[in-house]
Amino acid sequence: MIDIFEEKYPDVEFINATVAGGAGFEAKPVLISRLTGGDPPDSFQVHAGHELIDTWGVGDFLEPVNFIFEEEGWYDVYPEDIISILSMGDDILSVPVNIHRSNVLWYNKAVFEDNGIEAPTTFDEFFAAA
Repeated sequence: MIDIFEEKYPDVEFINATVAGGAGFEAKPVLISRLTGGDPPDSFQVHAGHELIDTWGVGDFLEPVNFIFEEEGWYDVYPEDIISILSMGDDILSVPVNIHRSNVLWYNKAVFEDNGIEAPTTFDEFFAAA
């Protein structure tokens, strides 16, 4: 992604200011400090939904990016449910770089089928299958 950006915008300096630490544990305090101290990064990555809206969406820290969705035709590509968790009111405040979220559970269908286990649809069924 960086190579594409630098190719398209050769006169813009890209500074990767990544803060190490799992799940943003170290990065979030740095981000809060930079935002409230008037030195915000040009971009940063956070989870959509409540973390985006309730934490970063308040306080006028973010600029709407609706124009990108319009220019790129993303309203036709992203499901409304995704757009809604990126938005505060009519303002879209984030662009998904990939669709993932912590606390997602994946399972191997073949293992379940080979062992005669039906895929759980409730937590009780999940714990019974585990």
